[in-house]
Amino acid sequence: MTTKKEALQVESSCIQALFNLGIVSKEQGDFEQALKIFYKLQEILRDDPQVICQLAGIYEALEDTAQAVELYSTLDDDIDPSMGAKLGKILDSEGDKAGAFTAFYNSYRAFPANIEVIEWMGAYYLDAQFPDKAVNYFEKAALLEPDNIKWQLLMASCQRRSGNFQKALELYKQIHRKFPTNVETLKFLVQLCRDLRMPDEKEYSRKLKKLEETSRLRGLRETDSSQGKRRSAMGSAQSLGIGSSGGGRPDSRPVSTRSSVRTAQSARQLLEGSDDFQVTKRELDSADLSYKDPIGPAPIRPKTGGTRREALDEAFDDVDILEDDLLPEGD
Repeated sequence: MTTKKEALQVESSCIQALFNLGIVSKEQGDFEQALKIFYKLQEILRDDPQVICQLAGIYEALEDTAQAVELYSTLDDDIDPSMGAKLGKILDSEGDKAGAFTAFYNSYRAFPANIEVIEWMGAYYLDAQFPDKAVNYFEKAALLEPDNIKWQLLMASCQRRSGNFQKALELYKQIHRKFPTNVETLKFLVQLCRDLRMPDEKEYSRKLKKLEETSRLRGLRETDSSQGKRRSAMGSAQSLGIGSSGGGRPDSRPVSTRSSVRTAQSARQLLEGSDDFQVTKRELDSADLSYKDPIGPAPIRPKTGGTRREALDEAFDDVDILEDDLLPEGD
């Protein structure tokens, strides 16, 4: 953006620099500056479609639809058919169906391959109760997007609303052959065959019932699968609350998650703290050195050794171990 401003300082009427600067201002949300730049360009380039388109886009972003419509209306659809489509969208949002139809029709006439314009035109004729005209637009849409079942169903619906039941039946059969798993197509086939009293009703009813049953079972499997995954996730979460004790044996007691988190946080604060660890000294008194057994005093041990010695002394009191006759005689 600085380079563009420098270019303008060299030559203030540089069209390319002005246009790029206006685009940048618009993208940055500076709509006031962008309007000044593009109005200056409009003075230099009279009725330039690109400048008018940018001005209309800015007013559209500012939600000034009246000014945007006025600017879009000055554009020629032959030069840019998309401008007519933009004008049609604005008028349609404002409730001006007649003006929107004119804008979309002019855009379609200039470029008949715009799928959004084709869809709007077909829907307009359907709302106006002209299905025979709407079907022409849906046929063109089906040619542009042959794999989109939407347009083919709309074609068959237009034929059915027009009273061409046989034509509608043939279209629904073609759709069923191309999209055999489409439930809506089978429902219309069953209804049309019933109204026309055709024997094919039983066959299509059987296919419809089978398809609906398959869809129901698929839905049940998906539900069971999601519930199984949910139970598995809950089981995994519960298993995180089961700790293991020493010796490799599992501990069946649940561990408090909150307590574990608080303990981990406290330990982390101690480890990450910047203060040095200090030991607090405290004087010990007699209460700290005394111990009182909560079970009670220990029983007095029996003095078995002393009793046995006293009994032996009493047994040998009458024996004088120092008598001479107990000494060995000499030769």
